Amino acid sequence: MKTFVIVLLVACALVASGYAQSSLFDRYDVNGQFVRIIGGVKGSGPGELDLPHAVDIDAGARILVADSANKRISVFGQDGKFVESWPAPGQGGLAAGSDGIVYVSDVNAGAVVLLKDGKIVDAIHVQGRPHGLSLDVATNEIYLASTEPMKPNVIKVVRKKAASN
Repeated sequence: MKTFVIVLLVACALVASGYAQSSLFDRYDVNGQFVRIIGGVKGSGPGELDLPHAVDIDAGARILVADSANKRISVFGQDGKFVESWPAPGQGGLAAGSDGIVYVSDVNAGAVVLLKDGKIVDAIHVQGRPHGLSLDVATNEIYLASTEPMKPNVIKVVRKKAASN
């Protein structure tokens, strides 16, 4: 079962394989033709994936993968080669902001974790179980799809600016 798809301005689409083939995601060209598998080896080593749940592209054109079972974000170059990984919950959605902040929803903790340069810089606790995540990059408003039993809903979260001294 596929868990996430993102269509990119660079004329391709990335599809996270999620639950069925829990070690890879696929890249397709503008015509929908398969280009390559990224990942492909299930595990916890560098470049290996275990339940890739969401995918996005950051401002540096790197591919970010919410590697759920490994509780990390795995980073790949456009060529599909592994670059690095960052410790993070990654059990839900993922979105990269134009400001370099990466937003990751954690369905089990009821939170959105914010990362900058691969380090956790903040967490926003929300009601429900935030599974899906989308970001309005113009306003930094976060939209979450909650999977709370019998109460599915969409939550809008606006990140508060840090207080100035």
